[in-house]
Amino acid sequence: KDEPHKLTLWGWSQTIDHFKAEVEPFKQAYPEYADVEFEFVDLPWLELHTKLLTAIASGVGAPDVTIIEGAFSNKYAGKGLIDLTEKLAPYRDKVIPGKWGEGYLRGRQYGAPFDCGPAGIYYRADIFEEAGITELPETWDEFREIGRKLSKDGKYMITLDMVSPNNLVFMFYHGLLVQQGQGMYDKDGNVLVSNDKAVRAAQLVYDMINKDKIAYTKAEIRSPGWYSAVQDGTIICIPGAAWFQYSIETNTTGLDGKWRVMKMPAFEKGESRAANIGGSVFSIPAQTKSPELAWKFVEFISLTLQGQMTMYKEAGPFPCLIEAYNDPYFDEPDPYLGGQKVRKTWAEIALEIPEFYYMPTTREDWDILNSYLIKIINDEMGIQEGLDKAAEEIQNGLIAQGFDSKIIK
Repeated sequence: KDEPHKLTLWGWSQTIDHFKAEVEPFKQAYPEYADVEFEFVDLPWLELHTKLLTAIASGVGAPDVTIIEGAFSNKYAGKGLIDLTEKLAPYRDKVIPGKWGEGYLRGRQYGAPFDCGPAGIYYRADIFEEAGITELPETWDEFREIGRKLSKDGKYMITLDMVSPNNLVFMFYHGLLVQQGQGMYDKDGNVLVSNDKAVRAAQLVYDMINKDKIAYTKAEIRSPGWYSAVQDGTIICIPGAAWFQYSIETNTTGLDGKWRVMKMPAFEKGESRAANIGGSVFSIPAQTKSPELAWKFVEFISLTLQGQMTMYKEAGPFPCLIEAYNDPYFDEPDPYLGGQKVRKTWAEIALEIPEFYYMPTTREDWDILNSYLIKIINDEMGIQEGLDKAAEEIQNGLIAQGFDSKIIK
């Protein structure tokens, strides 16, 4: 039974700002909820996910609505969250395809699409210009060629994290898989990390680090040392999603107007340049005493034009509602990126992100795959051997979760 007197919402940092910005527009749209009290609980990213698991397992203490990292949302699917499959059905064609593998488990949806992570390459336009580079690379071969020219005197074309236990996968390698039309699994939990596309992605990473020597690998992404390398121009290009601009902008100084964004280079001309890094979903724990109110709020902020644009303008998460991309806001120049109309670029990428899937074991699987990629890069094993071993470990984890998982080559 709905008891619409108070709604408790969990989030982290800027997502809380987004929640707050949506309250008054929501109450105007739904006058019957004008007297509802909203409580916002701002938790550190990791603590939120850990605390949510504990609350679900114990049966007490969960919020009415929570945001969940998209890559980890499948871990919670089917475990104490309300099944939203039927409620989300009318929106299947209104949201980009790349969101429906999140909050998903065995054909059911437990998370409502919130924001997405269209990804490209942030690059120092001033350094490109000084080097006389006037044409941006369309393929990874062209990117590497430019990288070999620019990577000198302590500068590196690209940053690839070999320090963190999973950033090499999260911030780059997984995006290379998505770019090729897949993730680490198919919708049934079969493992795709040792097929030809996975090998091609691993070969690119290996070559940029070991053959071309164009990759900065000395610091964990978003660590103080890494930001110093960004600040002083050691790092020329950063693979990143739309949301990553905030990190660059708020942790460096004096670089306004020097950065631009290009689409991810393709493996071959004419192939996809659309990748995804990050994104999140909204879920409604079954403990809520106000399921209809919770759904109405989730629907308003995630699946209406007003809600998505309020989110984007006030807090920055990139919309996944296709209708939003026609808003005039996407044609406005971004001063930090030298007047580039980057929102339009992100929208073009977002529309091309294919459907791909996460699994309940994704968080652990990133660490597994990352560890084998490091061994491959360090020449401790060959590419196919390393990916085969990673696939076996990932498959075993899925089988332990009850999946009839196979390795698909």
